[in-house]
Amino acid sequence: MAYGEFKSIALAKKAYKRVRKPREFILDDEYVNKSNLVCAHCKKLLRENIAERGFNGNRCTYYPKNKKVICFHYVCSWKVLLNYIYGPLYEKLMY
Repeated sequence: MAYGEFKSIALAKKAYKRVRKPREFILDDEYVNKSNLVCAHCKKLLRENIAERGFNGNRCTYYPKNKKVICFHYVCSWKVLLNYIYGPLYEKLMY
């Protein structure tokens, strides 16, 4: 499944206004650089480069029930997912 790419959060909310399940999307780099969006995991600005190597991007999730958007750095989104799956074992392996 491909992620939708949007120029702003308002456009993403407009596109997903009739959905029932949470939707993942990517915000445009220009919008991220101009805004003060904060990563929900590491609490740093999304425009900060936190990846040591590889891709530096973002992943956002729109929750239609409460109409909220939660954004993560690309690296942080994987950390959250793997920590959810493997729990304390993941922390021991990676750190």
